[in-house]
Amino acid sequence: MTTRQFAFSSPCRASVETVLALLDDVDGWSAWARPLVMHTSWERWGDSTPAGAGAIRKVGAWPVWIRELILTRDDTGQTYTVISPSAFTHYLGSVTLRPLASGGVDVEWRVEFVARRRIAGPVLNTVLQTTIAGLLKRLVKAAERKSAREERSPR
Repeated sequence: MTTRQFAFSSPCRASVETVLALLDDVDGWSAWARPLVMHTSWERWGDSTPAGAGAIRKVGAWPVWIRELILTRDDTGQTYTVISPSAFTHYLGSVTLRPLASGGVDVEWRVEFVARRRIAGPVLNTVLQTTIAGLLKRLVKAAERKSAREERSPR
C-alpha cells in the first residue's frame, strides 16, 4: 500500500497560546472551521486535560463523523490519528507550532496516511489536502482575529 503525506504551513501573528486555545476548544471549532467542519465535540476527554493524550474528538456532520484520537499534546502542538471511519490502515496528523523571531508563530499541519483500499488513495488525498489547507487558513485567521481582540480589550 502507498503511504501518502502532505504538509501545509502558514505564518500567524497570534501567539502559540492563542492558536492552541482554538485547537483545544473543540466545541468551538464550528465558529471558525465552517463550512469545512460543521460540528465538533469531545467524545472523551484526555488523561490530564480535556484536550490531552487519550481525548477523542468527533468532527463532521451527520451522517459522516470522523473520530480522532489525540496521541500527544504539549505546548508545541498535537498529534492525532483517525480511529473511525475505517478508510485508513494508518493515519497520523500533527499540528506543530514554532515561534517566529519576528513575533507570532509558524503553524504547520501535516498528514500521513495509508488508504485501506488502494483505489481510494488518490480521492482521499485530494479531499484531505483541500480540507486541511482550508482548516489551516481558517485557524490562522481565527487566531489572528482573537489576538487582535485581546490586544484591543482593556485589561
